[in-house]
Amino acid sequence: MAQSVQTTDETYDVRLYEPRDREDLLALWDDVLGKEPGAWFDWKFRDNPYLDEVPICVTEYDGEVVGARPSFPLPLRVGDDSLLALVQEGAMVHADHRRRGLFTRMVEHLYDHYADREPAASIGFPNDRVVSALRNLDSRLSLSGGVVDRLPIYYRVQDPAAMTGDGDRPGWLARLAGPAVRPYLAVRDATAPGADDVRIERRPGVPAATLASLAGEHAPAAAHAARDERFYRWRFAHPRFEYATYVARRDGRPVAAVVAGRERDATPPVVHVSEALPPTGERPDALSALLGELVADSADAALVAAAGPRLPDRVLLAHGFLPDTRAPLSAVTTPDNFVARPLTSDDVATWNRDGVRLSNRDGWTLSFCERELG
Repeated sequence: MAQSVQTTDETYDVRLYEPRDREDLLALWDDVLGKEPGAWFDWKFRDNPYLDEVPICVTEYDGEVVGARPSFPLPLRVGDDSLLALVQEGAMVHADHRRRGLFTRMVEHLYDHYADREPAASIGFPNDRVVSALRNLDSRLSLSGGVVDRLPIYYRVQDPAAMTGDGDRPGWLARLAGPAVRPYLAVRDATAPGADDVRIERRPGVPAATLASLAGEHAPAAAHAARDERFYRWRFAHPRFEYATYVARRDGRPVAAVVAGRERDATPPVVHVSEALPPTGERPDALSALLGELVADSADAALVAAAGPRLPDRVLLAHGFLPDTRAPLSAVTTPDNFVARPLTSDDVATWNRDGVRLSNRDGWTLSFCERELG
């Protein structure tokens, strides 16, 4: 049902997305955030297999979509329990309709719509400005019952010119570290631990059944995307990326795997560690060997990046990855925020699910497998 919003002498209808909104919404996306192809939109929102409706809140004015708060459903696993979440994306308001409270109205409308139905959680990776806006709505959105924290990203900087800092300011990191980077990384690669008892195979694409089996054997209690075959088939159909999978086998049996995601047509080239299994880092030797193969195949990339705790710190550091939450990268990057909150009309003091306290950062274990979606 549309909610009419009166601002001065103008009326806006705030409502859920309808199929007729697709072209207007893509045009708004192009105008505000940059062009997104229709295939990407259809994959993420229309063809998402986890919810019958498309959970995008739109604002309509005079028959035209002038604002949107996009989100999409993501299945989560928490302990032995399942939880459907909405992943919130950046809000968009046309320049002619800003400063009229439309962002707040769309956030509240989506929250109210799902307050007594599935999905039951909201997560996102907003910038600092959006976090501040959400904090202003804390009493309405149960933000204090959830978690707001940083999601560290680890970078293997192979071309320091890619880390140039803000605006047109010259990259001091590039000037200072450029000549030393390749020798430093060569030493790291030569001394990083490996695993003599495994055979590594590389294949294009993603073997959903193999990854789902590995994920199911070592699932952590903390909240994470529910990694079954259905999820992997949808997740790694992401049209922005080209994926390759590295599997470590012992006696023919898969014991670990990593997925490399290369963004199509990105300049400079960037490669993500889009998935790493086991998710608890129980085979650091095999994971290190796999990461070594991945970075060797990514020599042309300016950056190789990994997110969250899926790969142990010592494995990442051994291969020359540094976190953006500490110097020197903290001087030229802005770490991601991670926000999670319950979607409910009930009062929430502490947010728990199957014995896991979701109002604590330790209650979540996320990586690029989730972050790359948002």
